[in-house]
Amino acid sequence: MTETNVPSLVSLLERGSEDEKIEALRDLGELTAKSEEWSEQILNAGALQPLVTLLKEGLDEAIGQAVYVLGGVACNSEKRSLRSAGAALVLGNLAADSVDRSILIVKAGALEPLVMLMKEGWEVSKAHAAEALGKIANWNKAQIVDVGALQPLVALLKDGSDDAKVEAALALGNLAVDSEQRSEKIVDAGALKPLVALLKDGSENAKVQAGIALGNLASANEQISEEIISLGVMQVLLHRMKEEKSKWHAAFALGCLSGNNDQRNAQIIKAGVLQPLVAMLQEAPEYARVSVASVLGRLAATNDERSVQAVNRALLQPLVSLAKQGSEDIKALAVGVLRSLAAKSEDLRARVVKAGAPVSLLKEEVDAAAATAAADAAAAELLAEEESAKVRQCNWQMLCEYALTHYA
Repeated sequence: MTETNVPSLVSLLERGSEDEKIEALRDLGELTAKSEEWSEQILNAGALQPLVTLLKEGLDEAIGQAVYVLGGVACNSEKRSLRSAGAALVLGNLAADSVDRSILIVKAGALEPLVMLMKEGWEVSKAHAAEALGKIANWNKAQIVDVGALQPLVALLKDGSDDAKVEAALALGNLAVDSEQRSEKIVDAGALKPLVALLKDGSENAKVQAGIALGNLASANEQISEEIISLGVMQVLLHRMKEEKSKWHAAFALGCLSGNNDQRNAQIIKAGVLQPLVAMLQEAPEYARVSVASVLGRLAATNDERSVQAVNRALLQPLVSLAKQGSEDIKALAVGVLRSLAAKSEDLRARVVKAGAPVSLLKEEVDAAAATAAADAAAAELLAEEESAKVRQCNWQMLCEYALTHYA
């Protein structure tokens, strides 16, 4: 990148030649991927409206036209399609990790052309459009659903490129967070079967994002959980828990599916997940332990007698150790699981204490401020990890849910 003068690059978006606009988009894309500071400079330089304009113009030129390359030089329709792809990429980067910039992008009218780009653009444009919507969806979920994004995203799950499938699964998973109504709309749009297909046979990144999306959808209600399970997800997730690269995401999805259903939790426990989960809890980096501890907390809450005994045998000692020696957020989660066990009966409470848990840890009253501080510490650590934005958000979502359930 030879030019880093942001106002000059933004000026080229409006007044440059076709080639200069494409080059400026490339440079702006690189800058927005580098840091928050560059993104703020680009936004302050007035880039937003020219980006949306380029997105719309490139889309208009690309619809219904073939792409020709003559003598290695792209014709105008191809160049304008490149402009749309580049504008979508820059808008997505601007939206990443910033609620303020995302709101401005929505107000500038970017959502409708991004949705159209998923329908009519090049394959690379479709992937960038889905990626941008996935990032904007961190803070503008309802608006994205309202402009008709669900069906095009589901279509990409089925027939898009490998990159587009990953971005579509990520966007749908993001849209499902914290909303039963949106989750039901995603299910009604036909997302479950293609998500399960990706979980089984997609690329590694696609499997990760499909698992997270299915977990978020399962968190919405029991009906969706049952529908997902009916598609054969449990065995897939149990298998993926044995794979080093995928076990953390599989544990997250499994925890979401477990919910508060005693019968289902008993089924999960019977499948032999406790020992792998305990090993993960003891060996994983801090950010991954949060998700694993949350799964164990859900399983420990089951009222099935055999399951309670199995959890008791497998978990007491490692949980007591973490409650005493882990970081603050892990201590809080370990204590929450121990409380779930101790609350089942006086006998189990006595066993928890005998395993070394201080009686003071098992009291009913909890310091809400301390729990919030622990959650904040965990969030900071999650955000520092080199994971995708979506993976970080989902782990944090599960932590928040667990903290609110057990410590509020």
